[in-house]
Amino acid sequence: MSIPQTNWQQKVYSRFRGVDFSTDATNIDETRASDALNMIADEAGFPTKRVGWRILARMAGGRVNGLHYLPMLQGFGYIFAHVGTHLYAFPIIRRLRNVLPDALHGDEEYTSSFRPTAAHIIWMRAYIAGTAQVSEDWQVNNADEDDDGTVSNNDLALLTKAMSFTHDAEGTYQDTGRTMKNAPSASFECEGCLYILDGENYIKITRTKQTIENVTFYNAFTIENVVGTIPTTGTNGYYKYEELDDGTLDAGTWQDCTPYDEANYLQSKQINTMAGDGSHKEFWLTSMAASINKVEIMNSSGTWVTTTAYSTAVDGTRTKITFTSAPAIHPDGAGLDNIRVTFTPTATLDPTKITHCTIATRYGFFNNNRVFFSGNPDYPNMDFMSGIDDPAYFPENGFTKVGSEYTRIRGYLHYGDILAIVKEQDNFEPEIYIRSSEEQADSSVLFPVQQGVTGVGAASARAFATLRDDPLFYAPDGVYAIAGTDASQQRTVQNRSFFVDARLRTERGEPIAVVWGDRYVLCFPQSGHCYIADAKQTVYNSNYSFIYEWYYWENIPACRFLEIDGALFFGTIDGRLCRFNDDIDTLDRFSDGMEKVNGEWTEGNAIPAYWMTKKDSLTSLSQTKSLSRKGCAVMVKPYERSSLILTAESDRTLVNKTVALVDNEITTTVFPFEKSLKRFTTLRLKFENNTLDEGFGLYGVQLRFVNDRYVK
Repeated sequence: MSIPQTNWQQKVYSRFRGVDFSTDATNIDETRASDALNMIADEAGFPTKRVGWRILARMAGGRVNGLHYLPMLQGFGYIFAHVGTHLYAFPIIRRLRNVLPDALHGDEEYTSSFRPTAAHIIWMRAYIAGTAQVSEDWQVNNADEDDDGTVSNNDLALLTKAMSFTHDAEGTYQDTGRTMKNAPSASFECEGCLYILDGENYIKITRTKQTIENVTFYNAFTIENVVGTIPTTGTNGYYKYEELDDGTLDAGTWQDCTPYDEANYLQSKQINTMAGDGSHKEFWLTSMAASINKVEIMNSSGTWVTTTAYSTAVDGTRTKITFTSAPAIHPDGAGLDNIRVTFTPTATLDPTKITHCTIATRYGFFNNNRVFFSGNPDYPNMDFMSGIDDPAYFPENGFTKVGSEYTRIRGYLHYGDILAIVKEQDNFEPEIYIRSSEEQADSSVLFPVQQGVTGVGAASARAFATLRDDPLFYAPDGVYAIAGTDASQQRTVQNRSFFVDARLRTERGEPIAVVWGDRYVLCFPQSGHCYIADAKQTVYNSNYSFIYEWYYWENIPACRFLEIDGALFFGTIDGRLCRFNDDIDTLDRFSDGMEKVNGEWTEGNAIPAYWMTKKDSLTSLSQTKSLSRKGCAVMVKPYERSSLILTAESDRTLVNKTVALVDNEITTTVFPFEKSLKRFTTLRLKFENNTLDEGFGLYGVQLRFVNDRYVK
């Protein structure tokens, strides 16, 4: 029998969160999307179409294996793109966006606290003018400095008008000529230098000075193999004198050098220092020398002087050096070392233990003054520690075996003052180990490793990142966080990706990840699919853990990420260097793949974007409902140009509505539904935009409906 018509009822969707792929579309919370594509939360939390990306350069060589950044001075730097076996240098300029908005598509806003100096202008002329159009009447002399050493606003305005090229030298790069291994690379910065390791090569890129028109600044670089620090393995070898019964001294007995530094994996040479006494000619090294590289004696003025007035001989397991004449006493007194011998021992260490590593992180005792390497396929469970502030010194006994050799170390995460070592998945031994630092009584520092949790291991070496203070990694069944320093507690590891785990398990290949602002971006190169965790939106569980709200993107062909001062770059499998368009103010930021060809930007591709509600039964599962045309409306985010496709999907019918929104930049816009929908049991709304160079966002939806009949 039919039910008498009741009063009209109302349903409002005004709070929006991320997607929920964990269950059927009927069972999710009404604030989440049962499906969404290429949407992200804006600053207020409303779903908004993501920005697109553009191609900055196409580089020969194949796959981008790594993107590495070396900041220079005067507000610019270089991206080093490891593509195939090539290493390219790509210049970028930072902090000048509003100073020269067309010329320098910068990353940071121009404020009164930053004003460019003449060095900026000189560098731009020297490095950009060759690839960009600059009017003939532009001269550096027009950029006169004020008394405070900065360029006047009037001259900035003149320069802005004079420079007619656009963007920041995009498409310009140079092949450094350096041959790399065609494999993933990692990098870190130390003491102003960039270090890159690719599993075969370990190189150092150093900033160099250059003077142009009497202004000296850093704008160039040199690349070289890392040359290992020569360790001083023995010091204070000397002759000890004993007093005889008659009060005279004996002839003296040789005292071996005291062990000091350990041998260095990256350097075959060693140094021994000894004290001359003016009487003895024979001195012994700490080990057998295959060759003597250099012998030096300190002269009376304290300067080291190379000498060849010596001979060598084998003496058991050591090498003896005999000088032609006895070296004198140190100019500051007896017993001080004034003999320095650089030699290569017969037994040396294997440098490939270090150079074949592919993972690096910095860590130390309440600082990051050491580097830890791992990822050597021949030593999968070992990591190696550098010297203090010296990435060229890896001591012989500075390694740690972490768990069994059957599972690899995949990466590191910092959590407070500890370093988590995460191995690959293995249910028979712990996958997470906790390294701490302890200062000893003699001021030395130890780095003990504590066995940790079993059951959750890493499935990618390139998906480690810390979102705010939450260290994340990708496991076979989702994204997890190190959530405590006690490795024996099961709560040490917590899941952060519950809402997207079901879809993550369908992806193939190892993902990459990066933190971009308040978001953790996880991308699968094989599919181009991205999963984005939003640190500003979290859901707490009863066990005091929390889960992020997540969003889902497609058509992101990234295989390597690089974030620089809020700008996100990525490399592709076919050698392209790209950047997201968050720095562009015009609507062409909403397009994928635009590229500058012959000085003109090509048109990109439209970004399909939509947000879908849950499959909602509204007030009752047992009754059908009817949706009124009057009283139903959608409020969308205003843009200079936008459009909306509204689809009402029910179990009985399908209604499509397309609305074009033009010039709605100032006020929000509410659009009523144009059709009614009769006798449905469940309803799911889809808000969609597929148009090139259009913005799109959703503020709210209001439905007016009435309950009809019981379902038969």
